[in-house]
Amino acid sequence: MNASTSFVASNYMNADDQLTQLLQSMSLAGPWTSTFAVQDQLDADLFPTTNGVYLDLIFTHREAFYTFPQGHQLCALGFSEIAKKVEMRKWRVDREGDNEAVNAFRNEAWIIANA
Repeated sequence: MNASTSFVASNYMNADDQLTQLLQSMSLAGPWTSTFAVQDQLDADLFPTTNGVYLDLIFTHREAFYTFPQGHQLCALGFSEIAKKVEMRKWRVDREGDNEAVNAFRNEAWIIANA
């Protein structure tokens, strides 16, 4: 192996290491951690639904889901749980988007479950 071959081989090994680390970080613990964070916000009355703020969560997840669907197989349960919590909380004027959020979260759960 000469110097240029050694450089190329070490770059491939670095790419393999980076890919391995990335795939290990995409465990099922990640989605559940995010789901619990949203549920904690719901429990603390800090999760907004007015003005479609919740859509950021859905679209961010959808991008990650399409990139690595195998790592998101259980996210349908998480989105269903979020929808249930939003649906069950008391109505207030600043929560006028709750019905739309519930429908959006259930739709996202359905998309994931049927992918």
